[in-house]
Amino acid sequence: MNDNNDTYQRRNITLGMSNIAWFLGVISLFILFFIGGPSYYSSPVFKELWNTGHILFFTLTTYKLISLIKHKSTSVILASSLIYCFTLGALIELVQSKIGRSLDLHDIYRNALGAFLALSIYIYQKKRFDKGVFLASSYFIIAGLLIIIVQNKLFQTIKIDIAARSKFPILASFESKLSLKQWSGHNLSLSTEKTLTGLYSLKVGLSNKSKYSTVTLIHMPNNWEGYNYLALNIYNPNQDALKITTKITDYQHDLSEQLHNDRYNKNFTLLASHWNIIKISLEDIKNSPETRELKLDNISRLSLFTTGLTEDKVIYIDSITLL
Repeated sequence: MNDNNDTYQRRNITLGMSNIAWFLGVISLFILFFIGGPSYYSSPVFKELWNTGHILFFTLTTYKLISLIKHKSTSVILASSLIYCFTLGALIELVQSKIGRSLDLHDIYRNALGAFLALSIYIYQKKRFDKGVFLASSYFIIAGLLIIIVQNKLFQTIKIDIAARSKFPILASFESKLSLKQWSGHNLSLSTEKTLTGLYSLKVGLSNKSKYSTVTLIHMPNNWEGYNYLALNIYNPNQDALKITTKITDYQHDLSEQLHNDRYNKNFTLLASHWNIIKISLEDIKNSPETRELKLDNISRLSLFTTGLTEDKVIYIDSITLL
């Protein structure tokens, strides 16, 4: 009798602790909808990982809701889950829009996927011992496939990150289509027209329609400590020399006022019809801010831009590396 009581008490203690852990986890996820999170300048992997929180939160909470009303009919459970998911999801997006975050319809879709996964788990558990197991398994598999599809960008971003780290200290080599995804800018393509190393270079179209025509390396290892120089190889196929500005920032700069004197910012002249090798001292980069040192172990972006073009131009970039 005492053994049964001890077992019952231990079971209650374990259940109570698991409920507390569940509650704290859900509350933490809910709070993170409104505070913290990635900024515009955060790493692509962090941004994509953060978005999975919507799926996780609505899977956990919808499943908890289902467990509380499991004695109801399937249609009531389904309707309750959908109303809960879309009502709370809409309220979250509404509050976020009032505190400086943009409304994102993709988040509502992720919420729905989380709720669908919770429903699929419930149906599978309910039907697994009867003849409906195949249908129940189908729901579960469909939910999993939909989540994999919506998370494809995360998988691609992780793949890019792994590839970038494997090439380091080479920051860009342009020998695969994956390397193109490390960059942000208009009119970017891999080209065999002008190459210095390997088979390809990055062809960059510079537009005269904007004041600053920019190409930015946004996906790269951000710890440059232990190296002495940054080397960039740029071909200028134009008939005239072209002035280009190199801008290098760390996350402290990006998350502050982004002052011109708080980053590395220097002009270089690209000789016409010539491969131009730009070699920048990392010591100069570190000492470029006026009131502090730029953090070489927390580099955020490397940008190249032109200003005041009177006509469209093209340049080719090849083999950016730390030395």
